[in-house]
Amino acid sequence: MSVSVSDIMFKPVVTPDDWTLLRSFAESFDHKIVDVTNPYVLEMHDGNPIGYFQIVRTPTFFTAWHKDASICPPRLMREAMAQLEGYAVLEHGEALVVIPDKDAAFSEEQMNAIGFKKLGNLYSGNANE
Repeated sequence: MSVSVSDIMFKPVVTPDDWTLLRSFAESFDHKIVDVTNPYVLEMHDGNPIGYFQIVRTPTFFTAWHKDASICPPRLMREAMAQLEGYAVLEHGEALVVIPDKDAAFSEEQMNAIGFKKLGNLYSGNANE
């Protein structure tokens, strides 16, 4: 059976009944709704939930660093990233600070050696990881 997009309804989770429905639905496939600080939306079909998503509003900082190590050596970049992470957390409570891999100043091996983890097409230098 194919379902057209027009048959899908997005229902923001707002009321206590919505939260009960979301939690019950999530538990039906071993998910648990823990974080209620970000908005959730149920995906409905024929009045029944078929999925859900959470809208994460964490500020994301995409950084860029000069590729010439004489201008920005790896240790300096790592220190600057750590300070940016601290600033971001103080200003916003939480943050994701990343470098797009196409803009990475160093090879993947070098990025790993100075504490960055590859997340898809991004490097995360989150000091808390």
